[in-house]
Amino acid sequence: MRRRSKLSGGSPQLSVPGTGDSAVPVDGSADEVRFLREARTQIEYALFITRFANWRLSVGGAIGIGALVATLYAHLTQQSGAWWWFALHAGTFALIGLMCVAYARSMPHPESVEQRRWLRAWTAVSGLGGAVTASLPWFLPAQRSEIQLSAAVILSLVLIGFVVSRGYRPLIFATVLGHALVLSSGLALHANQLLTALLCLPFAAFVLVFGLRMSGAMRAVIGQRLYAQHLSMQLASEHGQQLRLRQLESALQERRRMMAEMHDGFGSTLLTAQMQLDSGAMTAADAAAVLRECMDDLRLMVDAQEPSVGDPGTLLGMLRYRLQRRIQAAGVRLHWRMDDLPPHGELDPARSLDLLRLLQEAISNALRHSAARDIEIGLRQRGPQIEIVVADNGAGFDASGRRGRGIDGMHARAQRLGAVLTLDSATGAGTRVTLLLPPPAPAPAGAAAQGEEP
Repeated sequence: MRRRSKLSGGSPQLSVPGTGDSAVPVDGSADEVRFLREARTQIEYALFITRFANWRLSVGGAIGIGALVATLYAHLTQQSGAWWWFALHAGTFALIGLMCVAYARSMPHPESVEQRRWLRAWTAVSGLGGAVTASLPWFLPAQRSEIQLSAAVILSLVLIGFVVSRGYRPLIFATVLGHALVLSSGLALHANQLLTALLCLPFAAFVLVFGLRMSGAMRAVIGQRLYAQHLSMQLASEHGQQLRLRQLESALQERRRMMAEMHDGFGSTLLTAQMQLDSGAMTAADAAAVLRECMDDLRLMVDAQEPSVGDPGTLLGMLRYRLQRRIQAAGVRLHWRMDDLPPHGELDPARSLDLLRLLQEAISNALRHSAARDIEIGLRQRGPQIEIVVADNGAGFDASGRRGRGIDGMHARAQRLGAVLTLDSATGAGTRVTLLLPPPAPAPAGAAAQGEEP
């Protein structure tokens, strides 16, 4: 593995094995360094397996080409030497085929000792195959120079095919060296073609460089693919971590919100009731009424968390169910005006609780302070918005005066809902609380398309 100290945009450039001179910017993390350390073995193995997958075609093609060459030279020389060469050539590649069958059955792990032994065996048989194929001049008449030269040309072309069929570099080296040494020695020692033998060496060097460059290009492609897979897995892992962090943050926020609701709601009410009981300023009947209010408040909080509850009409129905007994106990008549509404969209638990608490505060104010005989709760469609009204015929108050904490809390909840809250009241004229809920946000185009039936 080669490591560069050059910086690009603040990130170190580490060259991925098998990618030639190109470098891939990484952040230097332990995962990146481990990937770069392990990539060489993965690339070599992937390249080897890619070529090995075509072993039947390679072995069959080598034997077929050997048969054609042997037939040609047996016809030209009218001697049996070419057939002896073919027998040796076919036997060598039959041995390679048997080795391929054995390797395909075992398929050892890329980093195992058995795999390294197999690679040494493949290197040896590749050199043997190149040498046996190049030995043809030894089986041809030495005095027939045209036969020897044509054999050298044909075997040189066969060498290119051998190199193309191999991607693993040790196999390329072994094939080219074995082929070049045997062919050049046969031409020099047997056929006395010294010049032709010398020409075989630069040609072998050219084929070797060609094979290595081709192998390097394939290694670069495999290396970039492995690195892309590595980055994809890393991105998926980071996305999962971010999703888990968001879920945790959402849960913490919901917990803080619930704690604040409990503290500001029945928590403070219970604390005040306890102080009044300790001082003797509250009777048992008053304490029971406070406890009922706190139980109603707690039930509303639980109701708002239901995932199936979020429609304004359903929420108002739940509020009526929870508070109707308390309203009747106060001797107040409840008038319910609720129109049929089209689907408005669901409110999340936090907004559902804000709506319930706002209406609960409006009803509680009417019960505690207005001395009202009637309370009307209405729900109707008003254009794209929904209008909710809580009105009473009690004493009323000066709405232009200073507002209390309860009214400030109602306005704060209306703001979180994105709604418009209006309080109309005057001394002796009752109070009317009007809440205009905003229209639901339009669904995304993709979601709408998915919801359509085909």
